[in-house]
Amino acid sequence: RRKCLEGGAMLCLDVPEGTEMRIDLQAWRAGPAFQGIKMIPPGLHLVSWAAGHETVGCLFAFRPGQVEVWRWDAREEDLDPIPDREEAERLALGVRNFDFDSRLGPYPEGQGEAWTRLTYLISSRVLQRSNISSGQKLSGAPSLSHQERQDEAGPQPPAHQDSSSRGPLFAAIPSLRKPVGMDASEVSKYNLDGSQRAQEMVTTHFRGHWEDLLGQLQLSFVMFIAISSLQALEHWKALVALLCTCGSLARSHPLVMSEFVRLLRREMEQMPEDFFRDELLSDSFLR
Repeated sequence: RRKCLEGGAMLCLDVPEGTEMRIDLQAWRAGPAFQGIKMIPPGLHLVSWAAGHETVGCLFAFRPGQVEVWRWDAREEDLDPIPDREEAERLALGVRNFDFDSRLGPYPEGQGEAWTRLTYLISSRVLQRSNISSGQKLSGAPSLSHQERQDEAGPQPPAHQDSSSRGPLFAAIPSLRKPVGMDASEVSKYNLDGSQRAQEMVTTHFRGHWEDLLGQLQLSFVMFIAISSLQALEHWKALVALLCTCGSLARSHPLVMSEFVRLLRREMEQMPEDFFRDELLSDSFLR
């Protein structure tokens, strides 16, 4: 019970049996008695689920004893926070009093360290810069169950997208161009070595904080892994490609580049087995 009190919890009421659920790196299908997750370690976590036609996720910065109270909306086929504050507080108190204990699955043992290694640079500044708030729904790819139904039914009209869910606002990566005032050798260096463009990103979007640039790299990666966000994948690919060309930066900011190499290696360890066979990477240097 000590772990329950020291960790957070997410109460998920009325989730249909068989619904795809996920927290951080662990995915499963909801059973008949499933009503949420307990013993969530303090810190940043990403909870996602199959919501009708798409995968939806939320980032939460859990505090000790924090309880999120959500309920399944059968009409919208989606989870939503319970709007009635009194009801939500009553249910949260029930979680703290262990009234739901037998129906809450524990946070996967041993997963916390692996998740922290992938997210330790995603600070509140990074989330704010990416226009993400705690509990905000983030849209991902079509859910597996929806895709299976589509394959059986044949072509379908475009599905309605919940206006309450949206993607993040990632920092723009400077494009290759011929900057004004540069001679031929400087233009070549600018286009072949990404160091100056990376510096422009950090100065323009992250107020000089290199760790926030790497934090957004981590954010885009976990959004791709957890909710299959193609927007996040494209940003991750472009940012990795840029940083891998930063020869000058490796000399001027060796700690930044060594941290980049370290986190990229950790991300490679979590890639799906078929990632490098995916058509989305057909023209990528990562293959």
